Amino acid sequence: MSLPIGLYDQLITDELVSRVDAAGSAAQIDNFVNGGAAGHLLDLMANTLSRLLESFASEPKESMQQQLQLVNSLLLHLRGHVSADGTLTIALPQSPLRRLRAIRVGGEPVRLPVTGLAAPWLFTASKASPSLYHEI
Repeated sequence: MSLPIGLYDQLITDELVSRVDAAGSAAQIDNFVNGGAAGHLLDLMANTLSRLLESFASEPKESMQQQLQLVNSLLLHLRGHVSADGTLTIALPQSPLRRLRAIRVGGEPVRLPVTGLAAPWLFTASKASPSLYHEI
């Protein structure tokens, strides 16, 4: 797949280099100076891990267990690289996977928004997304 002419802000990977070379167009590439690469590296890790987790195409319960095992093994590996002073803690998800949805007073259940709170999908303005008025 060729790269269209335009502005980019992508981390250079082996695949991207081959696509740039195949395009035959002039490319402007620069080095990160004074840091600033953490966000790009994080995006690359998130996209790669997301694709990998989605690739577990088996029975849903088994797939979720495989995903949990992969994430825990990565987090345990990262824990081994934490600084000795312990300023960074790495939390491992529990099995079975669960999530905190609300903290409430009393026994009345909380009405959760359709869009969720972990991702900024509220402002996508797509026809399928709920209106901002109803979410607030």
